[in-house]
Amino acid sequence: MSLISELITATLRDDAPIESLLRKAYLVSKKLGLDDFSKIIYQELHGYTNIDDVPNYRVVKGDLRGLDNYSGWIPVVTPKELENGLLLRRLMQPVAELNVIYNSGENPLLIGLAADVNEELSKIFEGPPTRFGVAISRASIYKILDAIKNLILTWALDLELAGIVGDGIDFSLTEIEKAKSTPNIYNFTNNFFSNVEASQIQQGTIDSHMEA
Repeated sequence: MSLISELITATLRDDAPIESLLRKAYLVSKKLGLDDFSKIIYQELHGYTNIDDVPNYRVVKGDLRGLDNYSGWIPVVTPKELENGLLLRRLMQPVAELNVIYNSGENPLLIGLAADVNEELSKIFEGPPTRFGVAISRASIYKILDAIKNLILTWALDLELAGIVGDGIDFSLTEIEKAKSTPNIYNFTNNFFSNVEASQIQQGTIDSHMEA
């Protein structure tokens, strides 16, 4: 079985570790000289360091929560004009970390806000100073993991349909040239990004479970 066939088969298994799929896809993309896709996969494995590099499928929308001294973290109605700036996040963690977060429990996950943001929100809500956070559902994390799996499957199928299957872990010069000259393969990452300004979507660093 060729490496591409192995990759396709693995994406169809529910128990296939997503990190293993990414490592196989990284090997294929490096062998074929598909640098843009290699970069995406590398960052999926190791984490993103630049918010501009974070693809669309990692954008999540959370819910604003405030820390109440008696009730713990409670939902807060977000002013409409602040929704995008506060609630939209590009998650930059390595996929292994997202996997651990998803499997860690049923509680929402918290993205902490900066001290100056907490201060401004306390003023807006005319209450005593408190902490605020953006709660991210486990469903949102799962959506990212599932999107990665689906993208790898689509990419591998495109390679197979183009006759790029490899021999063991190697590819012929003809296959390498074909991969670089086939638009839907070479430009596969073009659909990962939108026209939304990166500055409009905040970096998402998950700090903790929703616990007081």
